[in-house]
Amino acid sequence: LSSRRAGSRLAQRLAQQVPPLRPNQNSLPRSLEGEHTMATVAVAAPCFGALRCDAEFDRGFRSITPRRVERRAAFDIGSGTTKLLVAEVDVEAKRCVRVVFTRERPVLYGVDARRTGGRLSEDVQQEGLAVLRSLLQDAEKAQAHTVVGVATEVFRRTSNGSEYVARISEELGLPVRVVDQSVEALLGFRTAGAISKIPESELVMWDCGGGSFQLVASPPAGGEQLRMHLGAFGDAVVTAMLVEMQGRSFAAKQSPNPVSNKEACDLISLLLERLPTAPSWLKGSQGVVAIGGRNSMFFLLADMVNSGVCDAFVNGEDLGTVQVDSDNCPESCELTAAAAKAAIKAAAGCSEDDLAKQWCWRPNSDPPAMVLPKLCLIAASLESFGISSFVWSRTVGNCPGIAISEPAELGCAHADN
Repeated sequence: LSSRRAGSRLAQRLAQQVPPLRPNQNSLPRSLEGEHTMATVAVAAPCFGALRCDAEFDRGFRSITPRRVERRAAFDIGSGTTKLLVAEVDVEAKRCVRVVFTRERPVLYGVDARRTGGRLSEDVQQEGLAVLRSLLQDAEKAQAHTVVGVATEVFRRTSNGSEYVARISEELGLPVRVVDQSVEALLGFRTAGAISKIPESELVMWDCGGGSFQLVASPPAGGEQLRMHLGAFGDAVVTAMLVEMQGRSFAAKQSPNPVSNKEACDLISLLLERLPTAPSWLKGSQGVVAIGGRNSMFFLLADMVNSGVCDAFVNGEDLGTVQVDSDNCPESCELTAAAAKAAIKAAAGCSEDDLAKQWCWRPNSDPPAMVLPKLCLIAASLESFGISSFVWSRTVGNCPGIAISEPAELGCAHADN
């Protein structure tokens, strides 16, 4: 392979074009998230995401009959974060039987596109290529046999998004397929089903990235199609909205900080005007399960509630509960609309440096410019959707669903190490 393919043995391309992935009833696995995660799990997914996790499964099925297990690297290239999962996949059963490695790296494609008027600049393309090159090397060290990748919202709507995706394949040998929002939503629904104990008939998945959001519920009684509520509002989009609402050019200044409490309230009002009208099946839902990683708006809110900084801004309202890992890092929570409003008050008026020290200090964190926009988007969304609370679990994007999909469906490359 040529040197401009990063010297990676993973850098191979499909010899033929394949059709884009379409929503179907294929199962998706449970998503585990973390830096260099090592774990053994198994997940099964009957129709519409009824998944299970069984610590004895791997040993059990091996003793019954040999199955083809393939180590796959799955890339989820989002509007704000690029995510990688390396996992061993039971190809026939469509299960992740062992999570080998995960990593998330911020690349603010969505912010860049807003700043440049709908195109991806050469600077962000170079940054993205460097991150992907590094992650490909990580996947090679993890001895991944197959590489699969998808790209989402920002690449659907920028004028040169498809050109950049082609460039990824040409320069890195990593074929990436741009999937539509309904496929993105379906992958998220399967992931939410995998991590939640909420009955599937009551489950509503909520995913929100840099450029778009998706809420998905199971079909109505007697129906076959998943119910979806989709919108082109993510934290990068809302950050640009706030800067422009302040009367500034986002091309010249990408941070709205410090943000006053009034400005935050005005942003919520603007979002309520612009968010698409929520369908009746969503209003008042009690089984909302949000998914997202360390840079998601849900993680930020959980982190703030866990720190206790929100306690001074409530008058007896219930904020919810947060579960953390051994590093005191949020991994799941159940939070209320009151928590979002309290977090906004706690962050309002803070300088860029203060927000960076408090909430953006972890490696590869999003910039402090996005703190208030994320919190305002949660508050506005809950009000718009008619939802009083939600559950969140930390995931590595939609990588698990990508990993169990057949390579040809996503336009993947095979690499024999």
